[in-house]
Amino acid sequence: MEIGAIVPHVRLYGGVRRYLELGNAFVEKGHGFHLFSPQGTRPDWLSFSGSMHPLARLPFFTLDALLVSEEAYVANLLDSSARAKIFYVINKNKALRAIGSHPEIVFMANSTTTYRRVVKILHREPLKAFGGVDTKHSAEPAAQRGGGEPIVVMTYGRLSRPMKGMHLVVKACERLQKKGLSIRLVLFDSPVDERARQLVRDFTCGVPFEFVTDHPVDRNHELYGRAHVFAIAERKGGWSNTSAEAMAAGAAAVATNVGTEDFLKHERTGLVVRRSVSSLTRAIGRLADSEELRRRLAEAGRREIRKYDWRDLAERIIAHIREAKERTEPQRWPCVSRFVETRRVKPRRRSWFGRRKAGVLRNGVYVICYHSVVDKRNEEPWEKAYWHVATRKEDLAAHVEFLCREATAVRLGEIPHLFAGGAVDRPYFAITFDDGYANVARHAAPIMETARVRPAVFVSGSFADQTAVYFRALAALLESEGHEGRLREKIEEAEGRSLPARVGVFAHLKNNYRYRATEEAVVRAWQSVHPDEAFPKVHLDWQELRELQSMGWEIGSHTYTHPILSRLTRQQQEYEMEENARALDNAGLGTCRWLAYPGGSARHVNLDTLAWMERNGGWHGAFANGGTNRIPSRMQWQRMGISDAGIAKLVNEIRTSDAKMDRLFPGR
Repeated sequence: MEIGAIVPHVRLYGGVRRYLELGNAFVEKGHGFHLFSPQGTRPDWLSFSGSMHPLARLPFFTLDALLVSEEAYVANLLDSSARAKIFYVINKNKALRAIGSHPEIVFMANSTTTYRRVVKILHREPLKAFGGVDTKHSAEPAAQRGGGEPIVVMTYGRLSRPMKGMHLVVKACERLQKKGLSIRLVLFDSPVDERARQLVRDFTCGVPFEFVTDHPVDRNHELYGRAHVFAIAERKGGWSNTSAEAMAAGAAAVATNVGTEDFLKHERTGLVVRRSVSSLTRAIGRLADSEELRRRLAEAGRREIRKYDWRDLAERIIAHIREAKERTEPQRWPCVSRFVETRRVKPRRRSWFGRRKAGVLRNGVYVICYHSVVDKRNEEPWEKAYWHVATRKEDLAAHVEFLCREATAVRLGEIPHLFAGGAVDRPYFAITFDDGYANVARHAAPIMETARVRPAVFVSGSFADQTAVYFRALAALLESEGHEGRLREKIEEAEGRSLPARVGVFAHLKNNYRYRATEEAVVRAWQSVHPDEAFPKVHLDWQELRELQSMGWEIGSHTYTHPILSRLTRQQQEYEMEENARALDNAGLGTCRWLAYPGGSARHVNLDTLAWMERNGGWHGAFANGGTNRIPSRMQWQRMGISDAGIAKLVNEIRTSDAKMDRLFPGR
C-alpha cells in the first residue's frame, strides 16, 4: 500500500513527529510512505525511513491514501487521486465544519478528545487512531529505583507556548521548595527559532534547575528516565506526546486530562489534576513523599501506554485506510472540480479603496478558456449560427489588456513550475482556446501578438485533418438554415426514439450524447441537405496550427474526435487520447502534454479517465468550469470558461471563482 501525508514543515513539533514516526512504522511493515512539505527537505532531528518530496510533486503520485492534519492542505487532499482522503484530527481545529462539507473526506481522530470534538461539530463518527509512542526501550527509570534526594521533577519547557502550562509546574515546584522539599527541576525543549532560544537563555526560577536543549529525539527515553515525576498542565491539545513518552520511560505522571484522557487514569496510572498551581502542588507533593505511590503509578502507567505503540497504531491505521477506501464514493473524482461546479457563492463586495489598494486579482493562477472569436461586422454563416461559445474580438482585446494590467502572463506549460516553491506570490494568468476554431488565427492571434501573450489552443486531430467538424457547430448551422426537421429525423433514427416536440434538437444534443452515433447522425443530416458540398471550414488545419506554434503558441490535446469521455468505455477513452497524441506528434506539434477534457465539467470524466491520467504521468488535465489555481495540480487544473462577456462579466467570474476557492481553502 502506498500512503502519503502532508506537513507544513519538518521542524520539531508533535504533529510533524507523528507523521515521521508513523512513516517509519509503515515502512517497517512493508508499505510505501511519502511525506510532502512545501520545501521537501528531510528532517535532521529524527531518522526517517520514508521518502520526502516537495508538495508540488504530489499530483504526480498515485496513492492509496493521503493524510493531512492542516486545513491549509484540504484543497491538496481533494485534488489528489488518492482513493482514501483522510483528515487526521490531532488538535483543536477551527475549520472542521468547512472541511466536513466535503463528503469525499474521511475523518480520523488521534485521541478521545479530538474524537468527541468531531462528533460534536460534524455529527459524524471519525475513525479511531488513538495513540503514538515509542515503547521499545526498557532501562530502569528513576521512579522505580530507590529513593534519594533531590526528587527530580521534569516538564516540557516550550516557553513560547504558555498553553503547555510549564509556568504552572515551575510555580508548584517553588511552593514545594519553600515547604522544605528538596526538588530539582529538569526542563527540556528543542527551540525552533532564535526567539525560542533567547527565551531559554533568559529563563530563571526559584528552584535548582537544568534546561536540556536539543536532546536527540531517538534517545528521549534516556532523558525521561531521569525523572521521578513528570508534570504537565496543558490547556488544549489532542494527544500529549510528552506525557505518553514519560510514562513509557517509567516516570510517574501528573497532568491535566487534556491530551491524556486515553491513558492517564486518576490514581491508577497517574494523577489527574486541574490546571492550577495548587492542584499541581498537591499531586507532585504526594508523589515526592511516597516512593511506593511513585512505583505503583509508574509501573501501571508503563503497562497502559504500551497499547499505544507507533507500530500498533500503524497497524490500526492500515485497517482504517482499507475501511476508508470502502467508505469513499468512487464516483467523487474529480473532487475540486465538482466542488467548484456545485458550490453556489455570492462574490464578496470590495470597497473602492480595497480595489485600488489590492487590485482585482488575488495570488494564484487564472486560466481563461475561450472558444470561437468573431468579428461581428464580418461573420461567416457558421459563426453566426454557433454564437453560443463566441467572444467578440473587441471584448477579447479588452480582456487581455485588463489581465496584463492586473497580472503576469505565463504560458500554460510554465504553470506547474510556478508552484515549485509553494504558493505563488502574485497573480498570474494564461489564456487557452478550445476546439481549434479557424477564426482564432484570424482574430485572436493578432491581439495576442500585440500584447505579447503566448496562449495555448486545444485541438482535436480529426478536426485539424479537416475530415470532421464539431457536431454541435454543424447542428447549429443546420438549424439556422431551417433544416431542424431533417436534423431531428436523423437524431431520432440514431437514438431509436421520438424526441418531444417541445425540445429543440440543438439543446437535446448537449445532454444526450452517444459516442459516434451522435456525430454520424449530424453528418447524415448535413449530407442529406448539402449532398455535393464539403463541410464548412470551422477548424484550424495542421499548417495553421504550425504557424501559431511558430508564434509561441502551445498546442494541446482535446481528444481525437471531441467525445464526452464519461460516455465512453475505457478502451474508447484510451483510443481518443492516444490517437490524438499520435496525430499531434506526427504533425510536429506534440510538445505540450496538456489535455483539456471535452465538455470541461466534472460529469464529463470518470474513473477510466483518471486511470489513463495516472498511467500517463507526463500529462496534465484541465477543466473549464471555473475556479482559480492556488495549489499545484496535474489532473484538475481549473479554467474559467468565458464567452460573450465584457469586462464586467469577466471580473464577476473572477470574483466568483475566488469566492469558491476561499471556501475550499479554509486555512488560507
